[in-house]
Amino acid sequence: MTPLEQNYGRIASTFFNIYSLFLIDKSLRNEVSLKCLEKWSMQLDVDPARLEEIKQQPDYTPPANKQQALERVYDLVYMIYLDGVVEDDELKVTSEYAEKLDLPPYIVGDLLKAIVTAPADGISADEVRNELKELLEVHL
Repeated sequence: MTPLEQNYGRIASTFFNIYSLFLIDKSLRNEVSLKCLEKWSMQLDVDPARLEEIKQQPDYTPPANKQQALERVYDLVYMIYLDGVVEDDELKVTSEYAEKLDLPPYIVGDLLKAIVTAPADGISADEVRNELKELLEVHL
């Protein structure tokens, strides 16, 4: 089972939530963010009918706390890293999302570094995810 398959439900949920937020908040919606959302939907193999359904009735649920906000940003960073190509635009959009969740935008780079170096350090993705609480305490 691939890492995406193992975490698909959580990552897809985060994607649908960010997709709804970008539809609702016009300050976040631009050509770059729409391009990223399209790429991510293809990466997750999202049914176009599901995207149309969300367009008709966006259902954004804000995070309940900083920990949940950080987990959502982690899911997004994890997803953009899975294809092995991390584009500047993806990092920019993810940083804007982090800021919208009242997290510092540099947290995106910290999360990416943790995800990228985890295999070399012998740390599983689940262990990286479990270290989020520690990362949250350090940065916030």
